[in-house]
Amino acid sequence: MQTSVLITAGATRNPIDSMRAITANSSGITGVGIGRALIESHIECTLLGSNVALLQPGCPDKTIEFTSTRDLLSKMKSWLLDNPAGVVVHAAAVGDFEVSETVSGKISSGQELVLTLKPTPKIVNHIKEWAPNSRLISFKAAAPNTSPEALEQLAQKQCQRTRSDLVFANVLGQIETNVLLHSPSSTTWYPKRTDGLKALIETILQWR
Repeated sequence: MQTSVLITAGATRNPIDSMRAITANSSGITGVGIGRALIESHIECTLLGSNVALLQPGCPDKTIEFTSTRDLLSKMKSWLLDNPAGVVVHAAAVGDFEVSETVSGKISSGQELVLTLKPTPKIVNHIKEWAPNSRLISFKAAAPNTSPEALEQLAQKQCQRTRSDLVFANVLGQIETNVLLHSPSSTTWYPKRTDGLKALIETILQWR
């Protein structure tokens, strides 16, 4: 029986009012590209993507749209409860903050606006709680100017905290070069992002 694969892609949109939201600069291209490569290798996968990600060419046939961080959490949990031994490639940019109170309707423009934010649930920390037998590939984007040594430490901590089977890590502003894949037993550096993604995909193929 073939292993089920879920890929998250794009950025969450945590609402401020009915018109505005807090989001991140993520197109979902990486997640869609991973899905396309798996399909070419005859691996069926589901893409759980933002509205922007689902517009990218080459999306898998099975797609689900997410909106906010809490919506993404709910849909990931539901998928994992249905596929407890599945593979999760959690490449989405998940918003860490939401407004304390969402305004119904539209806030009038032309005025100074002060928002109080609160942290959102950390989805990646719950995946192995929902499905201990699942496989998890998580992503870590470090702040600009993070050193290679610090990036590796961040990947190690994320791997331990989330019980990830693999962490794909890079530095913002340098995302096309010097990425690493960290597992509980090893760390491998790749000079090009494309090489790291190929190794990630090969790992998934080995798991099927």
